[in-house]
Amino acid sequence: MAGIEEVPNPSYETALALLPPVYYYGRLNHLRSLYDKAFAKWPPHINLLYPFVSPERLTAVVEELRGLLQKQEQFLLSLTEVGVFTQRNYATIWLGPGNNADLDSLVQTLGSVEPKGRKVPYKAHLTVGQTSKEATAIEILKNKASKFVGNISWEVDRIAVLKRTSKGDMQVVDEILFGTVETLELAHNEDEADEELSLAIANTSLDKTEVTKQTTYCFARESGTWDIFHGLDYAAFTKAPGHTEILVSTYNVMTDQPYPPPVERYPVLLRAILEAQVPSKPSVICLQEVIISPLRLNITANETLSR
Repeated sequence: MAGIEEVPNPSYETALALLPPVYYYGRLNHLRSLYDKAFAKWPPHINLLYPFVSPERLTAVVEELRGLLQKQEQFLLSLTEVGVFTQRNYATIWLGPGNNADLDSLVQTLGSVEPKGRKVPYKAHLTVGQTSKEATAIEILKNKASKFVGNISWEVDRIAVLKRTSKGDMQVVDEILFGTVETLELAHNEDEADEELSLAIANTSLDKTEVTKQTTYCFARESGTWDIFHGLDYAAFTKAPGHTEILVSTYNVMTDQPYPPPVERYPVLLRAILEAQVPSKPSVICLQEVIISPLRLNITANETLSR
């Protein structure tokens, strides 16, 4: 790993981090948007190496790290504790995984190739926000963060590679998959990705997938309030003379960052389209917040188009 060791000083332009699954982003970012000064520039994350290497060396170093992590096993990570870092003018509240031997082992592996210069002992944490050093303010934010304890867990099977953009945001530009992971990103070409995604969809059932039902609201013009939506009475709709009925179905794919596209929801989404219980087949299907690839590989499938 001489390529890394040649870097005399770490760079704040790049980082290696663990990112929780995107379906946790909404709740985490709701709190972070109120308290975390880095909310607009960083996704929810646990830094592994930050600062890391210069942008010029990033691609070469990442390739070397892929080889280093070929035998790395995926592991379960849960945020089980709330902690406080006290700085000179404020306090930082964070969520952490507590004692996790697998994470410690990963950090130790990365530490063997760490750029020179880090002097602060490593403490795995996901920053929730900052507040004043006054005890009451700290306790208030800790109480809010404690609601996440035990409720955020995921299988860590990759490391995100982040690079600072010209606007100062830290953006995911690559990821290092652990050697035991088989994912769609490993497909050598689009035909292989198409086949793997088709198999994933065929083997996915809504009965086997955890789907969270939430209350839907609609705006009532008469009262000027948002009321609980109880569904539509399709029989109450009448077609105007000379007009053709059009049924529109809309699905929120919810892509939270430009790269990598989160493929976890695709099988469930397409299965939901195929199994949708509506009076008639939709004339138009709208997909919101979507990255075209690799979802486009199966949108044109005959079974989907037949809907």
